[in-house]
Amino acid sequence: KLCANHAHVLKFAHPFRSPRTCLGVRAAWSEGSARQVASDAQQLRQQIESLSEQAEQFNQRNAGEASGTQGTGDTPSLAQMREQLESSQALAENLSQQLGQQRGGTTQTLRGEANAVGTARSIRQQLTRQNIEDFLAQPELLQALLQPIVELEGALRAQAELESAATQLFSADEEAIPDAYRELVEQYYRTLSEGD
Repeated sequence: KLCANHAHVLKFAHPFRSPRTCLGVRAAWSEGSARQVASDAQQLRQQIESLSEQAEQFNQRNAGEASGTQGTGDTPSLAQMREQLESSQALAENLSQQLGQQRGGTTQTLRGEANAVGTARSIRQQLTRQNIEDFLAQPELLQALLQPIVELEGALRAQAELESAATQLFSADEEAIPDAYRELVEQYYRTLSEGD
């Protein structure tokens, strides 16, 4: 039995094909994009964690210079951190766009999808509103960004896993219909496609 969200697919389904096969095509397409979006969220999290560590090192070095102690030589420069922040901002923008396109490209809204798009937009806005000096002056801003990124990454990974499992479920050969039931199955699909 298919849920009401998939009823629109049946109207366009081939009368001799299983609706699960038709839905499996969508699942296979979105599985790759869901994995890519989840991977981008993971990369964004890693970049923000790295930037947070670099900001902490930079602040410690500056505090050490102010007190007359020598800092480590491997502390990133302000220009390097600015460049990494720009990279993170671009990745957050891309992630937000991907989620918006994924949501806008389907007729079915997945649970939590609107929330994921909103979270990605919020992260992008917070990253683009600040410059590296703001994050250095207030390191807690980067730490505050990590929690929603981790939650978004987890939600996107779960969605990718669900879509992967759905694709595996639909990959079985459902075209083989016993001859004794073929006419009944064809009549069933014709009736469904003629509805409302």
